[in-house]
Amino acid sequence: MRTLIYILLIILWAAKSSCAPISSSPNDVQVSLVHRNNFVRPYLGTSLLKEPEKRTKARDLYTKPLLGAQNDVQARFVHGEETRREDRENLSVLFWNVENFYDWRNDSTTVSDAEFSSGGERHWTWKRFQAKANAFAKALLWVEGETGRLPDVVGLAEVENAFVLRQVLQKTLLRKTDYRYVHYDSPDRRGIDVALLYRSSVLELIDSKPCHLVSADTVMATRDILLCRFKRDSTEFAVLVNHHPSKYGGASLSEPRRRIAVERLRFLTDSLRASGIGRIIACGDFNDTPDNPAFRLLEPSLLPMHMDLFRHGEGTIKYDGKWDLIDHFYVSPDLSPCSRMHLLRIPFLLTRDTAHSGEKPLRTYLGPRYTGGVSDHLPILLEVQLSIENNQ
Repeated sequence: MRTLIYILLIILWAAKSSCAPISSSPNDVQVSLVHRNNFVRPYLGTSLLKEPEKRTKARDLYTKPLLGAQNDVQARFVHGEETRREDRENLSVLFWNVENFYDWRNDSTTVSDAEFSSGGERHWTWKRFQAKANAFAKALLWVEGETGRLPDVVGLAEVENAFVLRQVLQKTLLRKTDYRYVHYDSPDRRGIDVALLYRSSVLELIDSKPCHLVSADTVMATRDILLCRFKRDSTEFAVLVNHHPSKYGGASLSEPRRRIAVERLRFLTDSLRASGIGRIIACGDFNDTPDNPAFRLLEPSLLPMHMDLFRHGEGTIKYDGKWDLIDHFYVSPDLSPCSRMHLLRIPFLLTRDTAHSGEKPLRTYLGPRYTGGVSDHLPILLEVQLSIENNQ
């Protein structure tokens, strides 16, 4: 009899447990999120997930100009309703050299494409490609978290092809955004191009074209300058994305190639202004520091937005322990008073500089060794006020 009572009690307890409602306590929700993060994180690459020991205040994650009230950026990163009301007038432009962003397929005749493929020297697999794509998306979402908005325009350098851009926009968290891309294959020997992303709900793309660099009536085997014209409400403006020839072979020997690129940029700017487009933004990897006299050729059609950063020793790449500022923003004179450039030190894009001091960008490869980063460059951000009454 006692055994029968125990059996009945066990049956009643089991029935009560199976009918119990699922808890919706905060602890249960947190467990769910932890499981989700464990699923996502392996694709981001463990080296990108190291959080700083002490959280830095949002305003300190920007390296900002230090001189004058006009260059103070604190009020530019106010979150909430006021920032959203200003979105109709403000334009946010990000530029980033994403360093050898090849797909994992060996589908061209370039040596670099064979190197960056699943069977190539770098063992550039789909998994490693997806890790870089996810980290890139994470960086744009970080910008949204810190500034209250995604960049309206994203200029890119060292992208292999349109397939890479489609994968980034369709297979990462950016698939939930309204980004579209502009890309043209260039005659570059390594098979890398400039490209541009833009938010289709904010901007209307009027037209775009690649602009070759020409020397002695011959198209140079390097990256084109990408020219895109946009309209925002009734305001038209142009963006020029650059990746000028490198110093490979020596700075002095390669200097004429970079000067041709600067002259081409000046010609395109003057042509735009002659056609009635007065608001112009040029961004890119110029492969030289702002003190190169060649950049004076851009004035007065384009004015630099990076000189305060340069004077204070800031940079976008770090070589032999020294920061160099080779990624620039230039704007037309009517945009200069209401434009501000920021250098983004995103925590998970940095790693400790063990050979020198401080930090450095976390690259995808360090020599032949895969390190799981994104680029040897830091991204830069420009905020521009496009309102007509302030720019005329």
